[in-house]
Amino acid sequence: MKYDFKWYSDDKRLNVIKKGEVVYLTSPIFDDFTWLNNGVSTRLGGVSTGVCSTMNFAYNDYDDTNNVYENYKIFCEACGIDIDKIVTTKQVHSNTVVKLSKDHKYRSISEKGCDFQGVDGVVTNVKGATLFAFSADCSLIQIVDPVNKAIGLCHSGWRGTVGRISQNAITLMSESYGTNPKDLYVTICPSICPECFEVEEDMIIEARKGFKESDYSRIYTKKNDIKYSFNLWEANKIVLLEAGVKEENIMLPNLCTKCNPNTLFSHRNSGLKRGTLIAFLSIK
Repeated sequence: MKYDFKWYSDDKRLNVIKKGEVVYLTSPIFDDFTWLNNGVSTRLGGVSTGVCSTMNFAYNDYDDTNNVYENYKIFCEACGIDIDKIVTTKQVHSNTVVKLSKDHKYRSISEKGCDFQGVDGVVTNVKGATLFAFSADCSLIQIVDPVNKAIGLCHSGWRGTVGRISQNAITLMSESYGTNPKDLYVTICPSICPECFEVEEDMIIEARKGFKESDYSRIYTKKNDIKYSFNLWEANKIVLLEAGVKEENIMLPNLCTKCNPNTLFSHRNSGLKRGTLIAFLSIK
């Protein structure tokens, strides 16, 4: 299957990796960290069919359970992930973050369910555990502390962004592992771009509550009497900067899920009848 990507601007920014039929993306900002495994899936290289073709990670009503599990096996083999130590959450668009401890009891990824209910972010310093987060337009944020060898992974849609979930993750990493935000490297994974993310005024009213008035022009633009464009990438960047992360250590994705229907799943393109992408992060 062809896997050309439509990049948001001229520079592609992310590494495109092909292992067999599996195509996934990694962040060049993490390239020097040989102890780290990171990536974001595409919809290429799996066995699912129809609206979920082919690399779908969601156990949903539109895909066969056996196909989803086979996708996990194929993807984990390609990316060097221990399938028996995957950590997932039941994402609810919250700003709640939890810590994964070394005594965590891993569940089988072959079954529906998750490790943490009602949670949208996980941090850890446990070697071998692979954090997974799911999306089909929302931003997934990979946070890496190379000094203390700790990581965090957050699902950050507009509610999580307004609720500053990435800041909550950084705070928990600081309390748990001694993380200094100035040492962090962060990647905002492929998600919906500012032009494609159209919202109405009720969302803008809520979004204003989480940002300073001086930032409004950076995070949204009025298109007409009803619609606004919301810049999820820039909003998350503002949250990270205010949490103390250096600007040069923040990687924006430059890749829109909605603009790439052949290679990435998008809720705005397909609604619920679709597959789901994942971002992963682990300490080897």
